[in-house]
Amino acid sequence: MPGNHTTRMDHHRPRRRVPRVLLAALLLVPALACPFGQVGAQYNGGPGRGQATARLAIPGQLVAYRGGQGRGENAVRFATTGQLVAYRGGQGRGESAVRFATTGQLVAYHGGHGRGENAVRFATAGQLVAYRGGQGRGQATAGFLPLSVRANVRAYLEGPYVQDVSLPMSDDLRAQGLLPLTEPYTALGYTFAGEAGGESTTSAVMAVTGSNAIVDWVLLELRDDSAPAIVVAARAALLQRDGDVVEVDGISPVRFNNVAPGNYHVAVRHRNHLGTMSLDAIALSPEVAGVDFTLPGLLPTWGVNAMKTVGIRRVLWAGDVNFDGTLRYTGAANDRDIILQLIGGAVPTNTVSGYVGADVDLDGNVRYTGAANDRDPILQNIGGTVPTNTRVEQVP
Repeated sequence: MPGNHTTRMDHHRPRRRVPRVLLAALLLVPALACPFGQVGAQYNGGPGRGQATARLAIPGQLVAYRGGQGRGENAVRFATTGQLVAYRGGQGRGESAVRFATTGQLVAYHGGHGRGENAVRFATAGQLVAYRGGQGRGQATAGFLPLSVRANVRAYLEGPYVQDVSLPMSDDLRAQGLLPLTEPYTALGYTFAGEAGGESTTSAVMAVTGSNAIVDWVLLELRDDSAPAIVVAARAALLQRDGDVVEVDGISPVRFNNVAPGNYHVAVRHRNHLGTMSLDAIALSPEVAGVDFTLPGLLPTWGVNAMKTVGIRRVLWAGDVNFDGTLRYTGAANDRDIILQLIGGAVPTNTVSGYVGADVDLDGNVRYTGAANDRDPILQNIGGTVPTNTRVEQVP
């Protein structure tokens, strides 16, 4: 009877049913695995703006909205770029967004009450930042950006080394205004691995005196754990008088961008000294790791006699004037002739000033003979008696 049917509708209010054709369409389009070339859209109602419908179209996008209290929405989309976007409603403005772009970035927002936040960050080639909401405008964001690892490296160079407890190296090049504001290694033919090279600093950094005064530019390398001949990343950095190797800001530990946390051999090199490398791989992460080459026995180094011991400290061997990784006093490609040629080649008592590789002791002057000459350290470091001896850098 029509009257009885109306009464049952008023009291029991049965739910609206989704048409069978619609349900069949939804089953053919999985919510999170829509193949490219199709687009499905689904709306499921709840209190507020909830709606339900479905679409199939080209080029292959799935869109789903689910209603919640107030403005709550949930959207999931797959585009041909591979992007996923999701919004989930909560009380009031609560939202949840998850996005995967072709860059691999993930961003998530979760609504709550208040604006409480909690941040967790991982640096270096693939940075993760997470915020979780509390009372108020709660949000949660997770983003993957380039990660980085950091290292607090310490080392001494033999050339400017002095027997001073507080200031182990001189800063004559800086004091004479000879240090360049841009790293010198690119001009020397060094090829930087990773996203580095061309680092530059400021006159203000070069004006600093005392223990943090800059001695010279150095190279830091991260080498593969199992194949240490492979340079994973390299950075030009600044060496201070107290042995700290810092960023171009003159303060911060050196950061290697776009390098995943892991175990790496750490090498430090210089334009006229033999470099050295840690024997063991060192665990590096966004947290600063200490790598100290200055004290004998503190950090084992690769190879044999990789560094020179002077008193209670270790220093990099001086005299690699041509930056080829070998000290030679005579013969082809030797380091001594470069010094003689630079001062004129005929009068050995001549001197030349400047920022050059032949200035072995880094005092700003090139001398071939006499006190504080730059020739003698080469001979001494290959043994002191047999001029045909050589010393090879202990870095694979």
